[in-house]
Amino acid sequence: MKKRIAITLIFATLLLTACNNQTLETSTLTSKTEQTETTSVAQTTENIQTSQTNATDGTTFSTETTDKTEKPEIPKVYIPDDLKDQIKISQTAVFFDLPSRIVFSQSEKQVLRGDRFIGTGRGNLLCYYSKADGEFYYNCFDPLCDHSTCPLSGIIWADQMAFYNNRFYEFDLFLGSIESFSFDGTDRKLEYQMFEKSVITSPFGTPNSYGRYWFVSYLHEDETYHCLRFDMETGEMVDLTEETGNYISPSFFYNGDMYGRSLDGTIKKSNLDLTKIEDTDIVFKKDFYYTHAVGSVLIGYIKEWNTDENIPIYKGIYTYDIETGEETFMPNETIGKNVVYTFYADENYIYFASDDKGKYIGQSRNGSDYYNSGTLYRVNRDGTNCVCVFEDSARYIYTRGPLLIYEDNIFINASEVGVAGGIAQRWNEGMYIGTIQTDGTIDKLEYIEVIE
Repeated sequence: MKKRIAITLIFATLLLTACNNQTLETSTLTSKTEQTETTSVAQTTENIQTSQTNATDGTTFSTETTDKTEKPEIPKVYIPDDLKDQIKISQTAVFFDLPSRIVFSQSEKQVLRGDRFIGTGRGNLLCYYSKADGEFYYNCFDPLCDHSTCPLSGIIWADQMAFYNNRFYEFDLFLGSIESFSFDGTDRKLEYQMFEKSVITSPFGTPNSYGRYWFVSYLHEDETYHCLRFDMETGEMVDLTEETGNYISPSFFYNGDMYGRSLDGTIKKSNLDLTKIEDTDIVFKKDFYYTHAVGSVLIGYIKEWNTDENIPIYKGIYTYDIETGEETFMPNETIGKNVVYTFYADENYIYFASDDKGKYIGQSRNGSDYYNSGTLYRVNRDGTNCVCVFEDSARYIYTRGPLLIYEDNIFINASEVGVAGGIAQRWNEGMYIGTIQTDGTIDKLEYIEVIE
């Protein structure tokens, strides 16, 4: 009997000890969890109680909290008032000259690994040049973002892009879609998807299309041509041909009207609703590729095509005044260079690229000889006084890239060129900036470094 009582007491003691240990462990775990959570909240509160200031616009984001358990606020995106109702159309790259800034897509700087240049994988980032202080910034307004998973990372170079009322719009020619995203890269959404079995015959708009509209002409599945208008204000796409029975393929805009070719091949003038179409006397020189408009003057180049050898034949610069009907042809023989693309034009000059062979750099990756000219030319509007304003074989200038002049700065799409890892190659493709000297020449082009 005594033995049974002793055994019972031993089991009771062990059970009580186990319960105490379990309680102690639970209490310790709870204490540690509470301490961790309290520390985390305190650290978070400490981090978010610091005001963040935008370096260019002077806007302060204040996210102070009075309760440590309160969730931190997400800084709101600041949009300068002077960007409201701005519309810009950009082709071949993200590149917008806005009142307070120049917005562009910049590729990341690369480093040499073996015989290849590589980046971090972030892709292109939306950046801007501040006209207020002359510095470059990422378009991201999140002060804690490292841009590796930023909405701005991987911004594509769409077939055509527009900016309207604080949103970017991009048109993908292959997918036939319109997508938009907010000024800082967030809130991306599909605005419109083209019909299946449709063939797009002209891109949306031109650099001076009016207000909030984009236009496109396409071949419908029933093999009829249609002109559509997309309203960036409402997100509505209207088939103007279906509504009115009229059609033109939008080519350029002037003085509130739209101009384009009709099905008979002549250039017509129309209002933006396509309800009033008029004949014009406009007859362009054959094979005219329009790239710019300065006032009523359309500026571009003439490019024919050698079908036997399947190569282009460049003829020179061509301009046409919509108001007067005056046309000017500046042949390559007169200019003194073979014009392959007109980059930029203003009231005085036309900037263009030529097909100069350039300096021998070395052998490329496929074993062929690589040459690079890195030249940019400027000619008077009447075709006289052609001068080379920039020449550097260590820079490659992309002949379809954008070029913009702001004050004494020139922005252009370029890359570095040289021999790296024993191979002639290009790297750091992106936006470069140069300074225009008093004689019109550009001293050098430097890769744009963006402030983190």
